[in-house]
Amino acid sequence: MSQTIFPDGDDLPTEVTSEPITNGLATPRALAKTLDTAQQGDLIPAARLPFVASPETHRRLRRFLDFAHANAAVYSLGQIPTRVKWGPLPLDHVLHDTVVGHPVRIWVVGIVMDLLGRLTSTGYAGSINPESTTMLRLSLLRAADGADMERLIQMGSRKPWFDKEVFECGISYTSAWHNQGMFTGVYDATHAFRSKELMPRMGLSSIIRGDIVLAECYCIRSPELVGQGVPGGPFTWRVWFEIGSISLLAMAPRMPMSYVPDTFTGCM
Repeated sequence: MSQTIFPDGDDLPTEVTSEPITNGLATPRALAKTLDTAQQGDLIPAARLPFVASPETHRRLRRFLDFAHANAAVYSLGQIPTRVKWGPLPLDHVLHDTVVGHPVRIWVVGIVMDLLGRLTSTGYAGSINPESTTMLRLSLLRAADGADMERLIQMGSRKPWFDKEVFECGISYTSAWHNQGMFTGVYDATHAFRSKELMPRMGLSSIIRGDIVLAECYCIRSPELVGQGVPGGPFTWRVWFEIGSISLLAMAPRMPMSYVPDTFTGCM
């Protein structure tokens, strides 16, 4: 995976909190129907949120799950319009909204299953630049989101089987020796989700299994050679999702930290 650079897109005109959206620019599907009238696949099974019992938190999560802002080409998985297509050169590998002409930024809400951060290099210092890789796997909250994810993945070479309840995304990029670092686009949105400049940053290691996060992603296609893999030969497209940012929405229970008393009194 290679990093694709897009505008940060922090010009969204709304904050997503527990309060209603009233400016008319966002069209969340959940506001138009209650739990009694929603289709079964749109519901969040209580078993998937054992530590989130607050109805207010459930309502807030539903707002993320059903968010859409067409002018900014920001959509939750269930709100992506059918008009999306692969973009023009040089971004023909990125899914675009054909009406506004922007790359589609996809909001995916789920429970953290796995999170990997790695900084590697195959050479000695200064010879080969290190590569930073981040991989995130989420357990989706609703069955309907899995079907929407499948629709995007099948835009590439068709897969005979994959887990529709698990969303996988990642990013990999090369950094210079004098400016190494892990993925830094991690934010604390437990109180409010707003412009990235206004949300506290978090370290990647602050996210644990069981946390509920919002992954903002882009849908990417990459060519894969078939047969003998001869360069210039036939190929298929592999569709995957690139992480743009990770925002913590609800925290899983943490164990209290037990620190060993530090009795060192010297100075080095």
